[in-house]
Amino acid sequence: MDLITTGEVMYGGTYNSNPIVTSAITATLDELQKPGLFENMTQLGEKLANRMVELAHRAGFPACWSGVGPMFQLWFCDKDQMPYDYRSAIPILKSSPFPKFWEGLMQRGVLVQPRQDNLFLLSAAHTEKDIEQTLQAVEETLNKMRSS
Repeated sequence: MDLITTGEVMYGGTYNSNPIVTSAITATLDELQKPGLFENMTQLGEKLANRMVELAHRAGFPACWSGVGPMFQLWFCDKDQMPYDYRSAIPILKSSPFPKFWEGLMQRGVLVQPRQDNLFLLSAAHTEKDIEQTLQAVEETLNKMRSS
């Protein structure tokens, strides 16, 4: 930042120095420094991912997940087929029931990334109760998909 204050590097932006934005940044940094925050997000994300895979298997769908705790992707394929790059993901995505899964979750009040991503994102605001509600929606959706 010294390069900016001395004028050696130009730094501009619509919201730079805006007091509301600066306050939001400060509040966010305060939250991110709370002890255990990232560990809790990781624990909740892994619980959600692992339980979703269990529920998918119970409903008769192959499933696995990739990612880290609060940011993961659910794949409707066996673990040994999990994609490792974009090219290996394409055939899985083309035959995936994820669009129906996505729609079922949306109908039950669970918002996830758009259909092509299979991406789930947790935040520090998510609680154990949120995870349980999501898992209930996942189970209902998978059971409906199985019977369709």
